[in-house]
Amino acid sequence: MPRGNGKDPLVVPTAALAEVLQEWIASWLRDRPFSTFENTKHNKSDNTPVAYMSPQTWLSEKTGYDKKVFRQIFNRDAKYTSLHRADTIITAIDATHLLGSRIPIVANPHWTQEKWIAWLAERGCEPHEIISD
Repeated sequence: MPRGNGKDPLVVPTAALAEVLQEWIASWLRDRPFSTFENTKHNKSDNTPVAYMSPQTWLSEKTGYDKKVFRQIFNRDAKYTSLHRADTIITAIDATHLLGSRIPIVANPHWTQEKWIAWLAERGCEPHEIISD
């Protein structure tokens, strides 16, 4: 399942990440108009074999994540995905400009206020800066 289940302080909504990925896949497929992937095609000009891969396979190789991670994102198996995982994927598809805008970064809703205060304090924030009355 995509990470974001309480271990990571910052997460992104999986639905927003899935939408961006689906748009990227549609673009990938438009740019590679063969009807089947994962096999060998022949170059029309000189009939040499050319291998193609699916966008999910390319993403898997580029990010190091198993293809099942992308299926879980597309299926929205979890409400949130860790910021680290989302950043790795978004960087692979060269869409980092969408992180923080179309793909919002939010505080992990599974964290308690105490856990947040401790995490922020580790980074040099004072409690009065964290909690406003």
